[in-house]
Amino acid sequence: MSKLKRTEQNILRRRLCFLCSCLFIVATIIAGLFGFYFFGGSSTISPTRPIPTYSSHESRSKPLFLKNRIETTSKQYAVFACSISAPVAAYCFYTPIITFAWRRLGYQAIVIFVGDFKALNGTQPDHIRLAVEWITRFGGIVHYFQCDEAYAIKISQTIRVFIGFLPLPFINDDDFLLTTDSDLLPLRREQYMLRKDYPDGFIVNRWCCGTFKMRNKTYHMFPMGHLHIKRKVWRAMVLASTVHQELVNMTSKQGNQVFKTNETSQADNKYEY
Repeated sequence: MSKLKRTEQNILRRRLCFLCSCLFIVATIIAGLFGFYFFGGSSTISPTRPIPTYSSHESRSKPLFLKNRIETTSKQYAVFACSISAPVAAYCFYTPIITFAWRRLGYQAIVIFVGDFKALNGTQPDHIRLAVEWITRFGGIVHYFQCDEAYAIKISQTIRVFIGFLPLPFINDDDFLLTTDSDLLPLRREQYMLRKDYPDGFIVNRWCCGTFKMRNKTYHMFPMGHLHIKRKVWRAMVLASTVHQELVNMTSKQGNQVFKTNETSQADNKYEY
């Protein structure tokens, strides 16, 4: 056997060993996750008790990382949107996975699909239909927001600011609405729990974005990834802004109306704007 062939065989052997090691690691992780969900933690996971909790009646002490966290009696909803016209289909693919992840942490997901549904003539693309099916299976709520295709991606990004105004009759004013994205996977429950010193809401990573100046005033920027406040606070925050009235004035002018409000069909669970 020539030296060249021996070298090629050694390289091939090393590659096979590396591939087997990777497969073993992946199989170990998957086995651990399945073991936790279906054996180790299945008795404690339910819609009302999403992960193991610690009550005063239990003998074991509360973990240190939960010492300054509090439970809320209000319902909590994780709201995110996805454009059906997005060039990257992965965003729609993630929606059922993200729905299940939020359910595990005690949140019910509200997924808003944005796009020109009228142009589809009552049909749905296969990937949207599949995503809706599994979102529903995982306890999520699906809504449809009608708009021109040219605005679909932009609206799917900005609609989170106005979630307090969406016609969602099952949500009370004291329920919490949390903004998120279809590609943000929540893992640590304590990161999405209320703190004792801030019981009215939270902003994840709130000091990351710096400031900006507008009209001789300096404003602090907040990331829109995770804002967790009550529905009534969302509405009050937008209505108190001077920018809100300016937007109303602009869109009230003839020829500047981007959204046209039609009658909402609660039976079809669709919004048409």
